[in-house]
Amino acid sequence: MITDIIPSHHTDSVLCCAVHSTRNLLISGDEDGCLCFTDLTTRSPLGRLRDGDGDAAIPSVSYNPTDEHSAFAAVGTSILRLDLRKSLGEEAIVDTFRINTDEINSIDVDTTGSWIAAGDDSGEIQIISLKTSTAATTPSKTPPPAHRTLRRGHTNICNAVSFRPSRPNEILSGGLDSRMVRWDFTKLRQLSAFNMTSSAGGGIGGDGNNDSGGQFCNPPMINSLAVCHEDGIDFPSLVAVARGDGCVCALQWGCQGNDNWEFKLQRQEQSRQR
Repeated sequence: MITDIIPSHHTDSVLCCAVHSTRNLLISGDEDGCLCFTDLTTRSPLGRLRDGDGDAAIPSVSYNPTDEHSAFAAVGTSILRLDLRKSLGEEAIVDTFRINTDEINSIDVDTTGSWIAAGDDSGEIQIISLKTSTAATTPSKTPPPAHRTLRRGHTNICNAVSFRPSRPNEILSGGLDSRMVRWDFTKLRQLSAFNMTSSAGGGIGGDGNNDSGGQFCNPPMINSLAVCHEDGIDFPSLVAVARGDGCVCALQWGCQGNDNWEFKLQRQEQSRQR
């Protein structure tokens, strides 16, 4: 294994990072509310910015897959839109979305670049249009962007959101209530849900006991979701779920079109050397 420490301007724990798909650019956010830009070719810092809304952490960053010059960062209850053609400092902030009412934990942009999702501490998910309106940088003067709110899917913090590339109207969310919810955000409707605490033995249903083989003291809270970008007969629709009990679960959407999630891989445990 090759270990390469990349220099940056961070002064606190780094919470998130994203690599540009066509440029050798790394964006990373930290606990102290700083966003750093790094050239991966030269390993040299290109810039650093801090939003003016206090010292809120930056837990999530995302690029726009249809616009190589656009990126987004969650900070507190806001989402920053960045123009990467500008100087990579405060000048890069071109818009600020202030739609969420609680601290944002995860953001994701859909493959068409039309929507950005933001899951927050209230358990709600805001789906914000990137096409129909500009952001509300000055709410008293500029109308807020078109948005939709997904409610009552989680009883605790929403920790992860991910659009489904092959299903343009669908998004997945995961929370600290150990639930993964599949939504049709155009209809503001839950399509199905999977409770990680009832996945005893890797099956659907169960008696609610956590038999995941992970850490007994931690519930299977959902910390992160990863969705496959291929969906077909040879590459089934899979979702990887990072859980608080030390397991990574891979789930497959029911091949018969039913509303069941099935374990494709029951669990993947980290090896523990004693």
